[in-house]
Amino acid sequence: HYCVKARGIRDSKSYTKTSSLGGVFSRDADMRKEFFAG
Repeated sequence: HYCVKARGIRDSKSYTKTSSLGGVFSRDADMRKEFFAG
């Protein structure tokens, strides 16, 4: 996120992942786990 960059954090090993779920993924926990597992 930009807030991390704005504060000057320069850790090359860190990353930010943003996710948004819709449809069946927002309703079905098993489907969501399978999707994020890879």
